[in-house]
Amino acid sequence: MIRDFAKNIISIKAKSHHQQVPIKKLDKNHWIAYPCENVLSIEYEIYAFDLSVRSAYLDN
Repeated sequence: MIRDFAKNIISIKAKSHHQQVPIKKLDKNHWIAYPCENVLSIEYEIYAFDLSVRSAYLDN
């Protein structure tokens, strides 16, 4: 069984040298970003308000 933890990703962005880099989701747990010459930074938001033992929960 493959868990789909990536389903909780609300948004994802990639940047390199202060420029947006296109990023595309390929399947449940793989993304691909366009090539860049500098460090690639990934920023993402995750839904984490599910009290289930199989999901994510985050509070203060």
